[in-house]
Amino acid sequence: MNAFSKIIILTSSFHSFVVCMDASTIQSSQLPQKQLTELQEKSLEKLYDLSRTVLKKNAALGKPGIFNDTHTKELLVVLHKTNNLKKKGLTIKQAGIFVYQREQKLTEGIGLNQSHASPYHVAVLFDLLNHYIPTIEKNEFTIPTLEQYQQYIFNQNKQKEYITAITEAATFGISLTIKMIKKDKPPFIDVPMNCATEELNKLIKNIQSMCSKKITVIKALAELLYLNNANNDDAA
Repeated sequence: MNAFSKIIILTSSFHSFVVCMDASTIQSSQLPQKQLTELQEKSLEKLYDLSRTVLKKNAALGKPGIFNDTHTKELLVVLHKTNNLKKKGLTIKQAGIFVYQREQKLTEGIGLNQSHASPYHVAVLFDLLNHYIPTIEKNEFTIPTLEQYQQYIFNQNKQKEYITAITEAATFGISLTIKMIKKDKPPFIDVPMNCATEELNKLIKNIQSMCSKKITVIKALAELLYLNNANNDDAA
């Protein structure tokens, strides 16, 4: 065997070794990916159940869309878990598609019998969250605590109370101006400027409005938001 033949054999052997090593590396790297997908599905299932619980308890009051402190507290948990999806390699859009596809697997008509708390409602809820969370990230805000949100609501109500008093006072000869309302003084409570309290209040009002709509409207909206994405596996 001449030197040239030895070189060819050595090169061929090295190539085979590299191919085998690459295949082994690919296989081993695929194993964690499969496990991660299972973890992602479990995370989305838990988030779905939690989100639906918020809407179900809300509907149980008999007045869909009316939020109390318990609902707000649970919604804040949903917000934090949704905000952490990216740490699991997921997007909020994917969560909405997951919920929509889940509904497609259920028996036809089941969702329509679960007014105000159907998977369609949860899917639309995720679209609302997909506007709220990017907004607070863009403005470098933080998700408020329940206490901070309560303080915000107290301040809003107190301001309305004072404005009403000023307006009514004018009817019996007392002239006051809006400038007398000092938001940086008691009884107003100081709430950090970077807390997305106003945005949270808007989100809650949007959820309230959503829950007041007919299920047929919510189903059609969910289809518009997710049907094509679900069929095309487009999770962008």
